[in-house]
Amino acid sequence: MSLRSCARRLSDVRMQKARSKKLESVNRKVKIRSMPIYRRPKFLEVLHGIREEMSREADYDVDLFAELVRYDRAAALDPDRLRERSRELLRKHLEWRPRGSPIAKFRERFERDLPELSRQGMGAYHAWVFGTVRQLGAASELAGLYLQWLEGAQVSEFAQPFLDISTVCKSLVLKVARAVNSKRPLDAGASFEQLSSAWELGSRMLREIT
Repeated sequence: MSLRSCARRLSDVRMQKARSKKLESVNRKVKIRSMPIYRRPKFLEVLHGIREEMSREADYDVDLFAELVRYDRAAALDPDRLRERSRELLRKHLEWRPRGSPIAKFRERFERDLPELSRQGMGAYHAWVFGTVRQLGAASELAGLYLQWLEGAQVSEFAQPFLDISTVCKSLVLKVARAVNSKRPLDAGASFEQLSSAWELGSRMLREIT
């Protein structure tokens, strides 16, 4: 390489370094930050926080396994006969139903737990809501779907009270989350009145269906 080529190459390197330093200087002087198009509602922040916490608590580190189930002695029943057998099992299960309303007992506990949840924050809320309101809502929805199948109809008067309980629980999950996050009191009386009414109606209808 000639002396002239070396000098040209050195000059190009120096110019490149000078441009880099200039850009760094500009970037230090001008701070670029993203501006939100709209203000995110507090409700969405709470909801997203709940979902993130649930995803962190999920246990994905589980080995997959398969079981071999023998069903060579299973009886293939037609839909009507299958519903008849299921109704017989339902009668036996209903013998173990609570004598009093579990909703009334839960309401008493809820009123005691809410101040402590507000004090401890969202971490305590997630554990609490999973074992209470979410379980009540999920079990009620499952009961409603089962009764729809038992009646052989998409719309069933026997199933509707339990589906109503599930709907109220979904709303109550978010109401309690907002109350705990904002440290504000919550009057859940109307929600519990709806839950109690639906439970009483559903209990009476179950006695009729069996």
